[in-house]
Amino acid sequence: MPITLRQSVLFTVITAMIMVYLMCFYNALLHSSEVSVDLLIPEASKYWGEVFAAVPLAFVFAGNLIPKGINRILTEKYQPLKPFLIPCAVVCVMAPSMTLFVQIRLNGWVQLSAEQYFFVLALNFIAALPAQIFIAGPLARFLFRKFMMLHLPTVAVPAE
Repeated sequence: MPITLRQSVLFTVITAMIMVYLMCFYNALLHSSEVSVDLLIPEASKYWGEVFAAVPLAFVFAGNLIPKGINRILTEKYQPLKPFLIPCAVVCVMAPSMTLFVQIRLNGWVQLSAEQYFFVLALNFIAALPAQIFIAGPLARFLFRKFMMLHLPTVAVPAE
C-alpha cells in the first residue's frame, strides 16, 4: 500500500473517485423512477466538484488521522479488526461531510433542513459502508497496485 506522500495522494484520489462515482450512481438511482444507462454516467460538473471536495477531506482523515488513531487505540489482540475498523471510521467521517456538502450545493444554505439532511445521510450511510468495504476499497487497492507496477523501476535480481 502507499509508502510515500505521492503514493498516498494517488491512492486517496483513486479511492475518492470510486466512492464519489458509486454514491452519485446510488443517489441517481434513488431519485430515478427507472434504471437506465444514463444513470451510469454522472453529470461531469457534479462529479468533479464532489471529487475535489472529497479528496482533501479523505486525505486528511482516511489517509492520516483515522489510521493513526486506530493504530493507537487497538491493542495487539484486536489488530485483525483493523481492516474493518478503518473503513468504518472513514465512512463515519466522510458520509456526513459529503452529504452536507452535496445538500448545500444542491439546495443552498437557506433551504437546508436538518430533517432532510439526516434522512439523506441515513440513506447514504447505508450504501457508503458496504460500498467502501466491498467495492471501493478492493478496487482502489487493485488499481493502485497495477499503477505502481507500471511505474516502478524493475529491480534486477543478481544471478547466483
